[in-house]
Amino acid sequence: MNQKKAPPKPPSTAGILPTVESFVKKLAAGKMDEALAMLGKDVPRSKRLALTDKLRGMDFSKAKITSISLDGKARASAVLDPVTLKATGEECSLLLLLVRADGAPNGWTIHGAGLSKKHEPTTKPKAKKPSQPAARVAVSIGGHTSGKVGSVTQFVISVRNVGRVPLTKVKIECSPNKILRPIQATEGFRRDGKRLVWTIDSLAAGVTKSFTLNCKVLSADELARCRVVVTTAEGARAEGEAHFEIPEPAKKLVPVDGGAAEEASASPTSGRMGLE
Repeated sequence: MNQKKAPPKPPSTAGILPTVESFVKKLAAGKMDEALAMLGKDVPRSKRLALTDKLRGMDFSKAKITSISLDGKARASAVLDPVTLKATGEECSLLLLLVRADGAPNGWTIHGAGLSKKHEPTTKPKAKKPSQPAARVAVSIGGHTSGKVGSVTQFVISVRNVGRVPLTKVKIECSPNKILRPIQATEGFRRDGKRLVWTIDSLAAGVTKSFTLNCKVLSADELARCRVVVTTAEGARAEGEAHFEIPEPAKKLVPVDGGAAEEASASPTSGRMGLE
């Protein structure tokens, strides 16, 4: 009686699992040199360097062996999932290629690796918030447009919320130049050197607030200037300036070479001229 031959046993995967496990543990622990020592001696230098760079850019702390398969008797592969790319946070699968090596621990060495980017990034981009209406503010300066030395000139500062959202901590800084001396102003200001500063806690959209500053003109050495800067807690900003020329005071007339005295002593001529 002829006995039927038993079917050949499938190639054994013994030794593959401990090899891969040892490789992953070394990588997860940051022992890159020990892990690279598990590469086969027949791996070319260029391929070894490329694989080194690839592995250094990965995080294996969450990696698990999800599958092992044989390709004939001397080759095998194992899938690690997930590994994380340090540069982007993207999670991938890593395919390790192994070859049988009689002198290697467990009988197998690592021969290569490839990535499969099939996972969503671990750090998803944040959803964009709906854009908010921009905060906007405007300032204008009215009042007198002329003056003279010794007179009082007036500046009327108008601050308006021209946006669609309320403004908070609205600061109005008013800076008259050196030929103007502030003498009266709308209440609620504080002094900051020569500047006068008002603060509005809140200014609703479309609302205008006005402030008045009266200054005495001290000289005509330069243009009379009043500069205003408005800022808000929301980052809105506006600037304005009013300026005008101050005429020099009329100067006293004095005699030139005694001409004025001669003119005063001369008597007017009256009568008519004709032929005798």
